Amino acid sequence: MFNGHLKKQVEEQAAEISLLRQLRDQMNATMLSITLDTEFRMVAVNDKFARTLGYTVDQLQGRAMADIVPAYVKNLPCFHNFRAAVSKLAPVSDDYRFLRTDGSLAWLHIDWYPIQSGQGKLLYMSGYAREVTKELQLAKENEAFINALLRSTAVIQFNLDGTVVTANEQFLQGMGYSLKQIVGKHHSMFCTPEEASSQQYKTFWQTLNRGEFVANRFKRIDSMGRDVWLEATYNPVYDTEGKQCKVVKFASVVSDQVAREEEVREAASIAYEWSRKTDSS
Repeated sequence: MFNGHLKKQVEEQAAEISLLRQLRDQMNATMLSITLDTEFRMVAVNDKFARTLGYTVDQLQGRAMADIVPAYVKNLPCFHNFRAAVSKLAPVSDDYRFLRTDGSLAWLHIDWYPIQSGQGKLLYMSGYAREVTKELQLAKENEAFINALLRSTAVIQFNLDGTVVTANEQFLQGMGYSLKQIVGKHHSMFCTPEEASSQQYKTFWQTLNRGEFVANRFKRIDSMGRDVWLEATYNPVYDTEGKQCKVVKFASVVSDQVAREEEVREAASIAYEWSRKTDSS
């Protein structure tokens, strides 16, 4: 009976080891893998890892990982967080910079796992990675684009019921409000009472709630009750499920331009009337 129990236990352990090996083999086959010893030398890398950086496996094996990362990395939070995790025998993940053989930068998102001995001492760090260079570059470009847009354009966000979510400084300055004064208030606060109660205004928000893009020149009312003309677009915003969740408005204040156009129209009208009188006389 004892032998039978022991045999079953051995079989269960063998089955578990087999499953773990399959998992390891699948991860090594589909991901970039790297193994560091306690001195942070690369004792093992797979072909995917080496090829991503332009190396062969033999060119990397046995080298210090510091050889293939920029020198300034030692001053970055990711480096300190990695070292701290190693000292605590804790897993850690982050986006890490590596140098390709041509000197260009490659970004790898690595999940690091400390492998311990039976006595609880670190044997090696096992890392599984994927390249995220393009994603991070695109994210940086998008961030720069958005920041440029926010610096130069009045932006305000609304819930689908028309209540204000947030607005940038350009919008607040243009309308004479603080953010606290408008968050949670309805868009109609920027309109005349006549417009806000009109069927056209209701149709306007129905159009936005259908996810339609609206662009036009709009007359709005600032905090002092003065007319403010905005050249604006109202744009649908969707969540990760593809469901519309907000409306964002991008606008430029064109009050001065509208005033000049009105002056031109008035001057043209006066000139026309004058010419008529001159012709009739």
